[in-house]
Amino acid sequence: VTKAADLVGKKFRTAGVWAQILNEKFGGAGTTVPGSEVYVMMERKALDIMEWSGPSENLNKGLYDIAKYVIQPGFHWTGGLAHFSVKKEVWDGLPDRTRKDIMMASRLANFDSYMMWHWVDLSAQKKIKAKGKNVFLRMDKSLMDAMTKASREWAYEKAAERSKKGDHWLKQVAEDVRNHLGSKVYDTVIPRNVRISEAPSFGKPVLLYDIHCAGAQAYAHLASEMLKREGVRLP
Repeated sequence: VTKAADLVGKKFRTAGVWAQILNEKFGGAGTTVPGSEVYVMMERKALDIMEWSGPSENLNKGLYDIAKYVIQPGFHWTGGLAHFSVKKEVWDGLPDRTRKDIMMASRLANFDSYMMWHWVDLSAQKKIKAKGKNVFLRMDKSLMDAMTKASREWAYEKAAERSKKGDHWLKQVAEDVRNHLGSKVYDTVIPRNVRISEAPSFGKPVLLYDIHCAGAQAYAHLASEMLKREGVRLP
């Protein structure tokens, strides 16, 4: 599976909004099953495609023994970072220096976690390739673009459906952001996915929890877009 046409009719283990988009936009057969059942369902041919985590977690679960083909990047990548949450009135009451220290500490914590998880995944990837059991495929950019487009269309369709029922909140948020912020709104769209919700349970930033799914690629694109807009060139 590297192109959109390859998804038609495929029994795909996934979760959340992506399952609906997969079924409605790509003609797939998205199914949601607990992670503990993925291996058995693949073994019994009840699934054609599965997505779970990055190389290190997949290696621990033995998923590379049951699936020959490995598609990278994955369809999902956890779409957020570890969050530091505080009430606005509390935040506004903090000294400016304290707020700057908190922001810097948060950035460093995310970066440190990202580097550690990335190292673990790279090590696992080497072990997997050394076994020589799998064929690694690169997802075509056309599929990545199709997924982004479909996700955006799906969101606006749902917003329209809610509006017909008198709930205009989702549609208003989407329109207000574009109308009032204009060019300040980035073109990159981060898709919702289950990995975002799972990451905190594992005590990891989502970028470290699962580095090989589409959400991750979306964040990478967003980072590139931000750097480009700011005119920043990395060494």
